[in-house]
Amino acid sequence: MSAENISTAFPEEVLLTETGGRPLGDRVLLSFIPVEEISQGGIYIPDTAKKRPSMGTVLAVGDGRKIAQDGSVVSMPMPVKVGERVLFSEYSGIEIRLHGVDMCILASEDILMVLDEGVEAE
Repeated sequence: MSAENISTAFPEEVLLTETGGRPLGDRVLLSFIPVEEISQGGIYIPDTAKKRPSMGTVLAVGDGRKIAQDGSVVSMPMPVKVGERVLFSEYSGIEIRLHGVDMCILASEDILMVLDEGVEAE
């Protein structure tokens, strides 16, 4: 199954039942948006030379709870919604593989930007 159609093949409700859970607190589950395999000059880029993708599609979000410095639990709204495309820090989060697709679980604070419809990052 390709990363492009994971969000339609596994809507949030199905994904949560299939994986047996959801991200906790301010965590977000993302599927990577694949990067180009050929450079602008037409050279094929092997997997070992590719950078880790830093763009993804939000598949599931936690409930937004955070622990304050005084130890109390603070409920904060999540800054992203399921289905949005985002840019995130290149080395943030933990890579996992679910349903044959590479995914990433990261804290919402590691998300740098929500991409508008039609915007293509390179």
